[in-house]
Amino acid sequence: MRIERIEIDGFGRFHDAQWALDEGLTVLVGANEAGKTTLLNALRALLFGFEATRDARTWYPALEGGRRGGRLVLRTAAGERWTVERHGDRGGGGALAVRAPNGNQGGQETLDRLLHGADRGLFNNIFAFGLTELQTFDSLSADGVRGRIYGAGAGLGGTSAVDLERRLRQAQEGVFLPRGQRPLNLLLARTEILHGEIADLARQPQEYVAAHRERAELGERASTLRVELRAARERAIRLANLRSAGPLVSELTTIEADLTAGDATLDALPLDAVPVLDRRLADLADAQAALTAIDEQVDGARVTLAGLQVDERLLAAGDEIVALRDERAARSAAEARRRELESAEARHDAAVSEQLGRVGGWPEARLVALDDSITSIEATRGLERGMGEARTTNTTAQERLRAAVDEMAARDGGVAPAPVDRLDERAAIIRQLDELRVRRAAAEASRVAGRRFPRPLVIVSGAVLMVIGLAAGWALGQPLVGGLMGAAVGAVIVALGLAGGTAGATDPGAIADERARLLAGIDLAPDSDDARVAHAAEELAAARARRELARELQADVDLRREELARREREAARTAAGLTDAERAWHDWLDEHQLPRELSPEAARQLLGAAGAARRSAVERDHQRALLAGADRDDEVLDRPRGADRSRSPHGPAGGRRRPARARARRPSARQ
Repeated sequence: MRIERIEIDGFGRFHDAQWALDEGLTVLVGANEAGKTTLLNALRALLFGFEATRDARTWYPALEGGRRGGRLVLRTAAGERWTVERHGDRGGGGALAVRAPNGNQGGQETLDRLLHGADRGLFNNIFAFGLTELQTFDSLSADGVRGRIYGAGAGLGGTSAVDLERRLRQAQEGVFLPRGQRPLNLLLARTEILHGEIADLARQPQEYVAAHRERAELGERASTLRVELRAARERAIRLANLRSAGPLVSELTTIEADLTAGDATLDALPLDAVPVLDRRLADLADAQAALTAIDEQVDGARVTLAGLQVDERLLAAGDEIVALRDERAARSAAEARRRELESAEARHDAAVSEQLGRVGGWPEARLVALDDSITSIEATRGLERGMGEARTTNTTAQERLRAAVDEMAARDGGVAPAPVDRLDERAAIIRQLDELRVRRAAAEASRVAGRRFPRPLVIVSGAVLMVIGLAAGWALGQPLVGGLMGAAVGAVIVALGLAGGTAGATDPGAIADERARLLAGIDLAPDSDDARVAHAAEELAAARARRELARELQADVDLRREELARREREAARTAAGLTDAERAWHDWLDEHQLPRELSPEAARQLLGAAGAARRSAVERDHQRALLAGADRDDEVLDRPRGADRSRSPHGPAGGRRRPARARARRPSARQ
């Protein structure tokens, strides 16, 4: 932004005065008291307000008449013209009006935006300084000015380092305060707590070692105390025994004294005389009781004998009767045994039938031939685990494959071909056009400056300003600062002069020819303006962005294709693993002659049924063998004893001969 026009209605000696400031450097030359300082203070007042009164007098009143104040016409880098108007009879902001190019009117806030935050101190000491500011550099140490200088040196542009520091401090206070509850405070507090916990954890191994050592010492102490406790208990028991034996010892002493003073003939008795006597008396009592019982039995036998009638025929058949009685007892026992065996046989045969029914009516020989060992059962569990893991892995792989296929379908449909039409070459031409535009603007500015200020005059003025700055520094006792300030200002002016001379040497025709050639390279007419070039640059940037997006999408599609191929290989591998696991199971079923449609759980149940059927069949066959033995015993009992037995008046078993037992064998549960 630059000042294009100054208009003063009334300020000091100026009344209805105005100055137009053309582009480039403007130098106002005048004698002493011509109003140069008044004009500088008027410029300051129009931008930042009027200074306060001094000694009850208005500072720079309108001596020549007119309304105190004026206006400035400002032109921005975009070419917009703004008008700043300010009037006031006293110190302060006065009446301010800022008019925009479109006619809208604003105030102090609009002016602050135009000045990009520059305040009075920065303007007075950097952009509009006079002899007072040149005589001392203390004004440069103000916070705002120092911050702006520091920001310019640090590459911050118009940003104030003090404002930046203040914003950083506010941001810091939002995160941390020495005695606040900010996130960083909480994190530091949590860090302290964690440090404490880490220290406690670091002490725990030492505490563990100390506790372990203390435990060992206490264990040794406990062992010692247990030994002492055992000794104390033994001593207490011995003392208790001695205490309880006191009365016995006293009685024994009394008895021994009585024996000593008693009958001397008692010494001849044996020591076991009393036990022997007691035993003999008990034997005598038992003998008397047995004798009494025998006498009672004799009396009863005599009474029974007196009432008996002798049957000679029975006496003659006594041996046969005894034999028949024994035979009857044997037959009764055999019948009871047979019933038990038949019941057991029926029970085990029913168990075999039950297991055969569970497996669907297999032949008994096929069922009991199965191997139901622990090894076979564990083999089914291992094969089942293998099939389960293979099935789970295959299911997961198939799901991942389906997801990859779906994602690939979605991605594949969203990829559009990216047209490539000399984008990089056109981008290079656009950059060359931008550089050419800068060169053309610099050449134009140099030509204007060369026309307004000849190059030798500009260079001589810069050198003079450098010498004046150095002399002022010596006069004020600060040669280094003065020299630096003068050198800086002079160097800028000299550089402008040199640049103007160099740029002035640039041929406009050559620039125009080169621009036409570059415009043809991007398919634009030779007379295309900068706006058309900017539009072409935007289109080129959009095309390059679309190309990059297409490349990214294509790269993503390629990655998805690789992922899909990997998922397909994984799915094929897991499917082959599942097939191998199922084939191993079917091979096991074929080896054991089992149906291939059986699951491992059904196979284990079938093996369990085979084991139960086998055990029941073994028991059943054992019972059948015992029944066969019983049949042989019945055949022995059924044989005739002889002719004398058949001639007996009563015959066997009281005259009724038992028919021969004919026992029909029951068939097996399932043959």
